[in-house]
Amino acid sequence: MGPIKLIDLNTADKLREVCAAMSGKLDVSRDNDKDTLYNLIQDVRTNLTRACDEFTESVNRTVDAKMIAQADNEVGHTLFGNKVSVIVNECGNTRKVPLKFKKLHPEATLPKYAHEGDAGMDIFSIGHVELPNGIPVLIKTGLAAEIPDGYELQVRSRSGLALKGVSVENAPGTIDSKYRGEIGVILTFRNDKQFRHTTDGGTSRQEWYNVNKGDKIAQLVLSPVTFAEVEEVQELSVTDRGSGGFGSTGR
Repeated sequence: MGPIKLIDLNTADKLREVCAAMSGKLDVSRDNDKDTLYNLIQDVRTNLTRACDEFTESVNRTVDAKMIAQADNEVGHTLFGNKVSVIVNECGNTRKVPLKFKKLHPEATLPKYAHEGDAGMDIFSIGHVELPNGIPVLIKTGLAAEIPDGYELQVRSRSGLALKGVSVENAPGTIDSKYRGEIGVILTFRNDKQFRHTTDGGTSRQEWYNVNKGDKIAQLVLSPVTFAEVEEVQELSVTDRGSGGFGSTGR
């Protein structure tokens, strides 16, 4: 099968018309019109994505990052002489969202995916900490992050640690996009059954867990955020379930 055009000429013309119409909203004499420019670029990208979706439905073919780049080239729209591009980093059939980290400590370790396709990135301790049994402790990472608007970083427990009784206390924790401070992980060691060997050959209950410098302590998952618009009403819609909860459906 030979190459096919991602967007036909009619669709490209429509997108050019949209760009031209929206660029009329800008006052180029204003030097501080960055917000309007940003919104315009987002509108252009939305229209481009919609065109790609329509194409996907028409030929029953998945649109990947290369095809989106092709569409961007075919549309060929310009904004004050500068081309507006859709930024897509390809990883298989997925898109990578840029996520910036700053080392607040020279020996801090950047988060890492253990395997390609993993949802969570391992995050590491910056020092040695003892976790007393049942007491939450804040573990520092020596990192700060710049999270894109519309996303959050979720802090989740690692299964290997959870099996040892160590888990994130407020899992999943949330790191908001406007936060620029050091990332910390609240870990708790809970042990009622695990024992350790003593020097005299006996056993005793392990009362603490050692977190060493460079240990994996949790996972970070970059997740999109849906924002709610809170509205007070007098009545809610009626459903079959109604207000049933707290075990109302039985065991």
